[in-house]
Amino acid sequence: MFYRGLGNISANEALLYNHYTVLCTLLEYGFTKADVDEMYEAEIIMILAIMLAKKERENEEQARAQR
Repeated sequence: MFYRGLGNISANEALLYNHYTVLCTLLEYGFTKADVDEMYEAEIIMILAIMLAKKERENEEQARAQR
């Protein structure tokens, strides 16, 4: 996994990895590359936070349903 060698990468590599991780995540959520290119950083952070909260809620509901 990428994070295991985190101390062995440059700051530029880490930044690039983070950029493409965010881009791929937003594409998976259905945004287009053009949409992402027009977003401000604050918008991206808000979208990712909301999607993470939704995923956590779904996981909690599934865990409750399995009990």
